[in-house]
Amino acid sequence: MKVNIQTLFMIAMNMDTIFRTTRIQLEHLSFDNMNVLDVGCGTGALGHVAIEKGAKSAVCGDISYLMLKTDMAKNKVSEVKLMNCQLDAEDRPFGDDSFDSVISGMTFGTLPDQEIVVEEMVRVAKPGAGLFRCSWA
Repeated sequence: MKVNIQTLFMIAMNMDTIFRTTRIQLEHLSFDNMNVLDVGCGTGALGHVAIEKGAKSAVCGDISYLMLKTDMAKNKVSEVKLMNCQLDAEDRPFGDDSFDSVISGMTFGTLPDQEIVVEEMVRVAKPGAGLFRCSWA
């Protein structure tokens, strides 16, 4: 698959803004020693900030290979250990009760069947886990 360099450049130019707003959105949350799933990760900002805030691990999943490629390039630069995987938000390849926290950002509003997505978020979350949906709006 050919990567659109212009798209990657535009995303990179906006990464400071994306990370700044993500930190504000998550500022009152703690992810200490949690295994976190970022559904529809896009640029991976939520997963990266969860790691900054003490998460033990983060799985960043998105259906778009281009967005995952952008996040993987960032991982190489920052040496942050995250797992990236291509996945469908409506059918996650994880077992029940797999994550301490499940988060989703701006992608949530674009998903065709949000009820199924929420059911999947609850299924893969451990009992008592936090489910968070963030938006810039």
